[in-house]
Amino acid sequence: MPDERDNGGRFPSDDAEERFRKIREELEAMKLPDEDELPRLENDKPLPTLPHVDEFDARLSALEENARNTKSRIEATKQQEQRALDADRSSARGLGFGLSIAYTIIGFPMLGAGVGWLIDRQNGTNNWMGLMTVLGAGLGVFAAILMLNRTNRIK
Repeated sequence: MPDERDNGGRFPSDDAEERFRKIREELEAMKLPDEDELPRLENDKPLPTLPHVDEFDARLSALEENARNTKSRIEATKQQEQRALDADRSSARGLGFGLSIAYTIIGFPMLGAGVGWLIDRQNGTNNWMGLMTVLGAGLGVFAAILMLNRTNRIK
């Protein structure tokens, strides 16, 4: 079994005991207030008191002020970011709605032209393509107006 002594020939616990002895002597040398001077709790134990230091109060006030300023700056930054996000969201929503209207106005006549072309090809005529294109255009405008009305009612 290896020897637990350090290089000085003493056990490590000897150093700890010596340090504790020094700390105990320092504490005993300190003047503590009498028990009668300390406030008491309900169970009659004295409350510890701290000395009042003006420098500590000034530092604490400065620290609290700094924390309030930092908190207000962070909140202002968050509000600004939220406003930017809301503006981007609103812009994207408007762009999406505008594209939906445009696709409706253009898509319905194209669908009507396609259906008319198929009917003309099957029957060997030339009048269905134009007629279905005009019908698709009318339906496209009607659908766009319905979409606009529904959106205006929601707001």
